Amino acid sequence: MRIGMLGTGAMARALGEQWERAGHDVVAAERIAVAAPAARVVKAFDLCHESVWRLTPPVFAGRPLAVPLCGDGEDALAVVRRLVRLWVGEGADAQAIAPPPEFAGVSGSAARAGRRSGSS
Repeated sequence: MRIGMLGTGAMARALGEQWERAGHDVVAAERIAVAAPAARVVKAFDLCHESVWRLTPPVFAGRPLAVPLCGDGEDALAVVRRLVRLWVGEGADAQAIAPPPEFAGVSGSAARAGRRSGSS
């Protein structure tokens, strides 16, 4: 599958490397604009620290990470849903919407304070 990546930072590299290892063709945003001027936009994989995307697969306490997404076309959303299934599998529940604080880019003191107050 050809996957277009809009980002170029650490999260984009972490995800792109995983998909390339799985045999997919990952292309950067500049190439997308030239190659596919009518491309659709889907936002996904943007809520976690890049280290989460280096996990194979990202699973916490036995539950796969849920990946929220939105987009401007149902066909494009269906393709990204396939990528989510390839990456984290089926069965993600609402409790898995975000990783534990230590994997979400939250500093140690903020993560500890959140656990003490009962928030996440």
